[in-house]
Amino acid sequence: MRLIDAPVGLLMYDGCLAFKTEYSTVIQAESGEIVTPDCYVVESGEYFWGGAKTAEDRNNLNVEPIELPHALLDNCPTVDLKDLRPHGRWESVKNPRWPAYSHDKCSVCGWWNTRNALCYDGGHKPGHSLNYCPNCGAKMIEEVLNA
Repeated sequence: MRLIDAPVGLLMYDGCLAFKTEYSTVIQAESGEIVTPDCYVVESGEYFWGGAKTAEDRNNLNVEPIELPHALLDNCPTVDLKDLRPHGRWESVKNPRWPAYSHDKCSVCGWWNTRNALCYDGGHKPGHSLNYCPNCGAKMIEEVLNA
């Protein structure tokens, strides 16, 4: 397909990935005004000429349009965003500065949580109720371990 006839979007020419915009440039030539589409090389951002010497030759370059949805959806691996969150566990530790309190330490970032302060629920201590570390966001997947 000729560059001038190609749809707006990504296109390939001789191994070069380019982007054709909806805009055009009018070039004054000996034969009069020539309208040529604005296209840019994806890798460098430079104006795409494809080795052509004139705007008319550039308009006649044989390019291959790339259908973006198919290129993205058919060839890209999928990722579950839940898999990107770090996983850890609460480790029970004794703080030498406050030995009367039990503390839990995040196994991912080392953040300390005073279990008695954060897990007290209406006069009952239901055990550790933090499912995520407030500091690093790690999901706690295991029970409290004695360190």
